[in-house]
Amino acid sequence: MTHSKSILSTNQILAVKRLVQSKYVKYYDIQLELIDHIASNIEENLRQSDKTFQTLLAEAHDYWSSDRIDKIVKSKKKTLRWSWTRRMNGYILSYFRLPRILLVLALTMLMVYVFHQKEVYEEVIGYFWFFIGGSCFAIIIYGCYLVYEQSHSYPPPLICVDSYYSVYGFWIWIPIVLSDVVSPQWITTIEHFWWFVPAVSFGLVIYMVMMYATVFVFPRWLKRDTLQYYQHLDIA
Repeated sequence: MTHSKSILSTNQILAVKRLVQSKYVKYYDIQLELIDHIASNIEENLRQSDKTFQTLLAEAHDYWSSDRIDKIVKSKKKTLRWSWTRRMNGYILSYFRLPRILLVLALTMLMVYVFHQKEVYEEVIGYFWFFIGGSCFAIIIYGCYLVYEQSHSYPPPLICVDSYYSVYGFWIWIPIVLSDVVSPQWITTIEHFWWFVPAVSFGLVIYMVMMYATVFVFPRWLKRDTLQYYQHLDIA
């Protein structure tokens, strides 16, 4: 075999691209990975066998069935979701370790002091529900903005972005779920205990940490990862 035979022409690369497109792969980055993998495999076989390009292309078409591709996509999406979940949870848990736990405790003591200055527990409850309700409304608006930004900032569907938003949606719904679980009737039964104000203060601090991460930290991670891993696609 001559070396020139192992280099695919532009038309041959387009043929590989049409093969992948015929499988209706949703994600653009997966499409490119498959094109690169199939083209590399065909080139390697052209070097080591007497098979023609058309024969190898037909074999690739049969091998890369829609079911096989779907399994790969599901496996990769599961791995990416677990990776995002681990990173996001790790960031929140970092506020329970030194040195960030010192910041949490300082903010908690500050809020306890402010609440005790009021000396009226009803006002504590009022502030609590105002904060929860206001942030829920803000997060809903922000979530709508993210849907708009996702469709405009990342026009080709990317599995990394899709996996991120599937996990990110969990964080968006946390304040809404909390507002439903923590009912005023339940708070009324425990508001006179000594630990009520410290517990509410600590909960609000952690809640603010989560909102800070949701709005500022996690989207920055997505942008950085997209630039790092998909810069060659000119999509970020």
